[in-house]
Amino acid sequence: IILSGSENRYTLSGLNPSTDYEVLLTAIFEDESESDMVSVTETTLAITTMIPTTTTVTRKAVKNLYLSDETTQSLDASWELDDPTVESYRISYTDLSRDQGEESISIGGGQKSTVLQPLLPDTRYKVTVTPVYSDGRDGISASAMGSTLPLLSPENLRVSEESYNRFRVSWDPPQSPTEGYRIVYRPIYVQGPLLETTVGEDVNSVLLLNLLSGTEYSVQVMAFYPAGLSEPQLINAKTLFLGISGLSTYQVHPNSMCVQWQPLLHATLYRVSIQSTLSEYMYWWRLCQFT
Repeated sequence: IILSGSENRYTLSGLNPSTDYEVLLTAIFEDESESDMVSVTETTLAITTMIPTTTTVTRKAVKNLYLSDETTQSLDASWELDDPTVESYRISYTDLSRDQGEESISIGGGQKSTVLQPLLPDTRYKVTVTPVYSDGRDGISASAMGSTLPLLSPENLRVSEESYNRFRVSWDPPQSPTEGYRIVYRPIYVQGPLLETTVGEDVNSVLLLNLLSGTEYSVQVMAFYPAGLSEPQLINAKTLFLGISGLSTYQVHPNSMCVQWQPLLHATLYRVSIQSTLSEYMYWWRLCQFT
């Protein structure tokens, strides 16, 4: 290769890789004479093959998904996953008894539990927990089935403390946490208004006052929840008759007689009067105190 006298470098191309080369150089003058030859030896580099490497990220699955603390309108979901690279969790739940779409919520990656609400009472749900990573990709999810509690009614209704104008109705609370109870009552065989009262969730009896004497009542007790009322539980109760019965005579003599009657609960005194059917003269006196 002949180069201009003003140049002092040149790139030799088209060489073979990993090969020893000797480069020879002489200077040529105007009279076409040449200088002494100098040389240098060099080895070209070998071709380096770039093999791409693929980093495989092993992602763990959600495990021990557990649904607990069921109420009429909520489920508690908890799970385990020891992976600090999880950015968030997507919790989806589907009502299996109705043709409805899936609902979902998202929580931070540091949480391992949440409360699903509001749900429908007495309903079976499929709950799925999916980890979501910072690259937007989903991890390995887990699913579990759970059911909300029905609107349970109070149980074992019973009557006590009967009097002529009142009685007490008691019950056993249901297993579901309630917000209170509604009590509806009215006379059965006589005309009377439909009455009602309410008590709190921590009360399991009520004293019904100002009732009619000797009257049978129909009483309904219902538990109420955020989602509505339970089915009513029914019991009949009767107030005591405010009157004396069984009045009769015995040991009748020419100038005396004995009378007797059925004792009346809660009475402390009796007034006895006698009147001759042959005259209008009436004698009054008070008998002994009855306790």
